[in-house]
Amino acid sequence: MLVDLLRSYLQTGRNHRILDIGCGGGLFFAELEQFGEVEGIEVDAGMKTGLESVDSRIHWGPLETFRTSHRFSAVLMLDVLEHLQRPVDAVRMARDLLEPGGVLIVTVPAFPMLWTSHDVINEHVVRYTRRTLASVARDAGAKPERLRYFFHWLFPVKLMVRLLERLSPRRADASPIPRTPPAPVNSACFLLSRMEQASFRAISLPLGSSLLMVAR
Repeated sequence: MLVDLLRSYLQTGRNHRILDIGCGGGLFFAELEQFGEVEGIEVDAGMKTGLESVDSRIHWGPLETFRTSHRFSAVLMLDVLEHLQRPVDAVRMARDLLEPGGVLIVTVPAFPMLWTSHDVINEHVVRYTRRTLASVARDAGAKPERLRYFFHWLFPVKLMVRLLERLSPRRADASPIPRTPPAPVNSACFLLSRMEQASFRAISLPLGSSLLMVAR
């Protein structure tokens, strides 16, 4: 979904610069390299891969300490803002790293009503709606150009989990870290997500467990 989105926004035939904020160990770098030169920012040095070709392109520290002499065609903040107490400041700094006409691509978990122990384990601060995420962007001086929910099929699933957790509450410190699903289940979820993307690519449904924003 994100690669298709970038193709629609980045001019072909040009070597773009792309910055992935909150990139972890550069997991998305290989996909992004088809568009040009890729750099990253990651606060958790424990995510280092040991590969010089990857680690040397990542600024290991907070966004506030990142320094560069150039600007970027696209800046990505994929599942980053939900961890921050001051998201407006982060979006403003990301906006300032864009070249004229550049795009900021943000994904966040959607809908406070879907808050579950998963959010607690992952140290989330908030889940967003289109209105609240657009407000963050505007307050940061960015112009939201596209807002759409995705992972539509997960909305009822997470709503059910929320209900079950409310009916049978646990202590916060008793929430187990979930394991990776068995391979057949993981594959089925992946296939379902790909089918959803193919079916609803041009349709903006009002529900989903995640939210995408493109801003300039």
